[in-house]
Amino acid sequence: HSPYGDNIYFSARFPLEMGITHMACLSLVVSLSVLHTLATFIDTTALTIKWPNDILYQGQKLCGCLIELLTTETNTMSVVIGIGMNVNEDIPAPWTSLYHITQKKYDRNAIIGYLITHLYHDFYQLQSEGFTPFKPQWEAFDDLKGKTVRVTQASQSIEGIAQGITQHGQLIVCDPLGKRHLLSSGEASLHR
Repeated sequence: HSPYGDNIYFSARFPLEMGITHMACLSLVVSLSVLHTLATFIDTTALTIKWPNDILYQGQKLCGCLIELLTTETNTMSVVIGIGMNVNEDIPAPWTSLYHITQKKYDRNAIIGYLITHLYHDFYQLQSEGFTPFKPQWEAFDDLKGKTVRVTQASQSIEGIAQGITQHGQLIVCDPLGKRHLLSSGEASLHR
């Protein structure tokens, strides 16, 4: 449910010309594109990223991203990046919005314009340079590092202490027995 004209639901499609190694980092890079966009409009020092790509403000979700791979009938691949952002809605916890954070209304078209610019730049930088230039930026906003987490995957759940990300964008979780798990997918949540 979303009120008419208040929030952003945006999709962009890019031709996929990067290797699978870079593809694993795409969700993380998209979260940085969103942060770079938001920095044009608000102070982002209170924002964090919950691996791989949820943008949080004081633990409340402001924005989420989804990545989908598509194969055409000619066997070319592309990626669709979907972004949902709470903008002008006075939304209750556990979510938040730009309006809730700043008590200001925002021009959604202006936000989308900046978002397209950052996505385009970051997508092609990832293709040409890999994740290396993005990793320190992402780590500066890492919401999970040092916290006890549970990562739920299709066939299992892993609990432990989040220890940051690898060079390939995998979440590092150290379980109670000291075993390190490198996770490429799953739903991460704080474990109480």
